Order: sequence, then C-alpha cells, then structure tokens
Amino acid sequence: MINGPQVMLTLTLSLLNISRYGFDNLPGSSQNISPESFDLDPKSTRLWKTYGILAWAGEICNITTQYLVKGCLLLVYHSLTKTNIANKVVAGIVVIGYFSIIILLLAAWCHPLEAYWTPSLMFEGK
Repeated sequence: MINGPQVMLTLTLSLLNISRYGFDNLPGSSQNISPESFDLDPKSTRLWKTYGILAWAGEICNITTQYLVKGCLLLVYHSLTKTNIANKVVAGIVVIGYFSIIILLLAAWCHPLEAYWTPSLMFEGK
C-alpha cells in the first residue's frame, strides 16, 4: 500500500536529482564563471529557469515530506497511547508549524519569488 510520505519522498528525490544533474550539464555551469561573463542564449536561459523551478519545487516537497512523516509518527503514537489531549495539542503544533514554514518560505525567504530562479542572480555569490 502506498501512502502520502512515500509518494512525496519519491517526488522529492526525483525533483532534486533532476535539478542537480541538470544544473551540472547546463552551459555556463563552471565554477569559475563571473557575473560579467554570464551571457546565455534564450534556450539556455529557459533551461536554467526550468531547473531552478524544479529545485524550488523539490525544496517544497522536502518540507512536505518531513511534515507528513511527523504526521504518521503522531498517528502511530496516538494508536499506542490513546492520550487524546496531548496528541491533539502536538498535532496542532505540527500543522501550525507546517503552514508557518510554507508561508515564510513563499512570502519572506524567497522574495521576490521570480528571482529565485533567475539565471543572472545565481552567480552573484561566486
């Protein structure tokens, strides 16, 4: 039987591997590149953007997988202990934590969101 964490883990690993190996094979992906010499044709720019979006989606899937595993562990703990109040409190904390992390990721940490996968900004730190 396939459950949510297994599907999300498979999706996460697939997205992260595709984006990782895709970035390694893109034009302009050498370690010695400077932002001034970064000039790509439209096809390469589109590939950089695609792999950037896949890496971003992989991060979202990674967070979701972690919280789904926490939920499964809460279900197992609930079936073992039958302490309803404590389980409901911890489940509420986990749900609030998940939504707050996703909101912070989308609204604060990756702001503006389009700049997360802009090719010219990927080399600013190199």
